[in-house]
Formats: sequence, structure tokens, C-alpha cells
Amino acid sequence: MTLRFTTSFDNLQDSDRDAVFSSAGASGTSAQLNFNSAYSRWPTGKGMRFFGSIAPLNSFNVFAHLQFDLQSAWYFGIALRPPTYPFGNTIYEICTLQDGGSNVFELRMGPAGVLYVTRNGTVVDTGSAQLSTGQFSFVEFGVVIHPTAGSYTVRVNGANYLNASGVNTTGTGNPRANLIRVGFSGSVGTSGSAGGELWFDDWYIADGTGSGVNGLLGDCRPIELLPNANGSFSDWTQTGGTGGSPYTAVNDTPNNGDTSYLASGTLNARTTLRYPAIPAGVLKAVVLSPFIRKDDANSHRIAVRTYESGAESTSTQQVQPATSYGMQQIVMETDPLDGTAWTTTKVNNTEFGIVLAT
Repeated sequence: MTLRFTTSFDNLQDSDRDAVFSSAGASGTSAQLNFNSAYSRWPTGKGMRFFGSIAPLNSFNVFAHLQFDLQSAWYFGIALRPPTYPFGNTIYEICTLQDGGSNVFELRMGPAGVLYVTRNGTVVDTGSAQLSTGQFSFVEFGVVIHPTAGSYTVRVNGANYLNASGVNTTGTGNPRANLIRVGFSGSVGTSGSAGGELWFDDWYIADGTGSGVNGLLGDCRPIELLPNANGSFSDWTQTGGTGGSPYTAVNDTPNNGDTSYLASGTLNARTTLRYPAIPAGVLKAVVLSPFIRKDDANSHRIAVRTYESGAESTSTQQVQPATSYGMQQIVMETDPLDGTAWTTTKVNNTEFGIVLAT
């Protein structure tokens, strides 16, 4: 299993939405998608809230999409706080797997806080336990997609909630999915109402390839850090921030676009930065999440450059910036210096930055 995406939402603002997600939106009179400290499960940090409330003859839709390549297995975990006042004709999509815009397999929640799985909207299995209202539970969803030999697992706070194998887990007939959707929607006829809200925190997504991250990860908390000091290398040209301190050009929240940034068009140019120390714990991966764009017609790729124990190393994964700003995640499940697992000491002794690879 390979980690593909993770966030705690801690450094995100509402204005970052379109740079973080492949697509996202909130339609309806009062529909909202917000990042705020009020929605976090921790005393410090932020969470993500989906909110909607409507009157008769109206509808709302709040969603966030993450687009990936096609894979036959996906694993998903998120801290979820069920709504305290769900009502009406509302569909809560905790995780919807899609292929070409069509639903493949889904984890949903009913207004009473009970989780269930569906195949392209058709109910396959329903739990019996209600998630605790008004408090966070860590919900995980793993799916192997296949028309006859598929399987799924739903866990809540580490305990099995739903699972089955040897079943049809593809609503399209194809053993694959490449988009993950989170959100909820509601509609009202001539009378009644619909709405509610969902709070999310500490999100991870992984696929079924590789071997570094195995199975559902269990409850975990991504630690998001902004650079706080210059590193040993500063090849990229600084605009904005404090002169002579490249880290001050890229430690803004929210991302401020072209107000302050680092830039380079030189192959192999790199800049490394220092970050606050992390607390002791079991580490699954280190992820660099730059907000990047390109400003020419050429194709470029960016990799992570690390500097540790006097040696420079480069991540295997590379990302390709587009012409508008987007948050691109480069995942390192092992230390590129020696290929071994990350430890707190290794992370705290390493400078992290980016290099123009192509």
C-alpha cells in the first residue's frame, strides 16, 4: 500500500480550497465548505466543515474531490464528527469512489449516524451501531474493487464495523477508481427541510500498490509544519518575504500566490529549509506539500531535496506543476538518504526543500 495524500487541515484557509482539491464546491443558499479551528478534534489545529440547510423546493450540494490515477484498491481514513442536528432528505458521503464520473463503491452515513456501504447507490451492507453524536470517531474504509472477488472493510476507532469478501464492489463493472469524493447533499419537495453539517479532521488516502504502508493505518494525526529557518542551500530566487531569508517567502498561510515566492528555471537548482522539531511518535511518512505553478510552456517536474548528515538526497516521486497554483504532495515513506524508515531524530536532523528535476 502506498500513501497518496494526507492532511490535518491545520495550515489551510478557505481561500486555499481550489488549490488543495481537484475540484470542490458548495451550492445552495447557505451551503459552505470551511477550514477553521472550531472544527478540529484537537485543542490546536483546524478541521474542515461541510454545512447545508435549505427550505422547501430547494437543494444543496457540498463536496470535495481528489483526482488520482486508476487503481484497483483504495484505503481511506478520516476523523469524522457526525452532525448534531441532521434532518430531512440528506445523503452524507463519507467516501465515494468514482471512475470516469460514475460511482464505483461508496461509504455513506444515514441521518441517525449509522454507516452503510453502497455500490453505485444500491445499499450493500448496513451497520448497527450509531456513531457518537457531537464527538469525533476515526472512520476507515478499504476497498478492493472487483465484480466478483471484491472486498471491503469499514472500521471505527480501530474496531471492525462492516466487512465482506468475494463480493461485487464495482458499480461500473470495471475493477478500478481514480477519484475520491467527500461531501453531502440534500433536497426538499413541497414541504419539510434538509441539512446538517459534518466536521472532518486528519485525513489519509492510500492505494493498493507498494509495501511501505500496509493495510488500514488506524487512528493517526498528520503534523503540518511551516518552515521556520533557512537551510544550507538557496539556489531559487526569492521574491517577497524578508530579504536574505528564503523561508519567509514560503511560510504564509493562506498561500499568497505571487506576493512572496521562490522561483527557478535552472535544472537541478535546489533550496532547502529547516522546520520546527516534531514530537516523538511512530512515523508513517514525510510529505512535502508545496503550492507550486509554472510560468512557461515547458514541462517541468519537481522533487524533494533533503540534506542530512552532510549528504543531499532526492525523492523518487516527482510532481508536475500546472500553470495555476496547486498543492502538490510528494510522499516519502522512507528516508531517501538510506532507504530506511523515518524516525523522529532523522526528521528533526534533516533539511527539506525542492529541486527542479526536469
